[in-house]
Amino acid sequence: MKFNTSFKCILLSILSGNYTNSDLKNFVKFCYAFAFPLVSKKLSLGKLNLKLLGMSQNEIVFDCMADIFSRDNEDKFYKIKTYFENLNNLPESLSEEEIIIVFRRFLFNVVNNNIIRLYFETDPVLGKILRNMKIALKRDTSFTQLARFSDVYLVPDGIDVLWNKPPYIFERLQNDFSKIVLIDDTIPEMIKKLYDFIVNQEEYQRAVPFVSAAILFKEVYVLGWKSEVREITNNMSITDLDNEDIKAIVKKVCTKIKNCTYHTYVDKGKVTELLFLKYIDTLNDILINSFSTIEMITDSYFENLKTRIPELTKDAYIKGHKKIIEYLAKMGKEEMKNELQKL
Repeated sequence: MKFNTSFKCILLSILSGNYTNSDLKNFVKFCYAFAFPLVSKKLSLGKLNLKLLGMSQNEIVFDCMADIFSRDNEDKFYKIKTYFENLNNLPESLSEEEIIIVFRRFLFNVVNNNIIRLYFETDPVLGKILRNMKIALKRDTSFTQLARFSDVYLVPDGIDVLWNKPPYIFERLQNDFSKIVLIDDTIPEMIKKLYDFIVNQEEYQRAVPFVSAAILFKEVYVLGWKSEVREITNNMSITDLDNEDIKAIVKKVCTKIKNCTYHTYVDKGKVTELLFLKYIDTLNDILINSFSTIEMITDSYFENLKTRIPELTKDAYIKGHKKIIEYLAKMGKEEMKNELQKL
């Protein structure tokens, strides 16, 4: 994307609050031009899944950089203003190249944080792990969070990161980490094991992308969940349940939940009966995906509901459906456990 104006001039007008509509349009174009390659790179490296997020690449770019356009009562971009006020050098004293580097660092941090937010909203399990990691890392200072090459990394504090070495390929890290982690490890315990493992090897960089670490931990979490289900079924009088058995139990659970929540949602006018039945059908697929070996089209709650509401957007899902679907899924999984334990 080519520009006929200086980014520094545009940014200074934005910071001053004395900007024109043309300045604002050019500023948005600059931000897009900076953010688009970052999102593209994450997609090419498999760090973003458009199908899982239910968004196009452009939608992700605009969604993730939208925060920086927040304005106060005086119509000033207060987040950008605060960021530059905390710098050692005034933006006026920076060259065109320097101010672009500084601003891109700010923008990339905003985009990375919002990509994590998207995972929170789309993948409840991964979202919970990301949140717990942030809490654990505030208490455990063994890792430092470092922004590098448009990504956020966990690097061991006070240890040579070995940047001259090749990065740890995710599949290799996945395999190596699985040998030392236990399915009942807590997030803080997994962080400690990841730290010990990373610092005691010298073949690769001692750095792990934040989201990649969360995905590693999620795999352990899901494995533990499946182990819990297996433990329940192993204690049954019927040692093996085939998929038809599971589908029958899921149908029973869904009928029970439909009967006990119909009044809350339909009779009280919170949703229409047609929409409510689509929720129950979505719940049915969620439970089959969780408890059987049947390959489902998707394990995303949003994508699952979207198969029943084709016009559903990500924003509409978050605002109007997400809480209900997650509540029904939680209730359904608990009922499934209860039903399995009865056998």
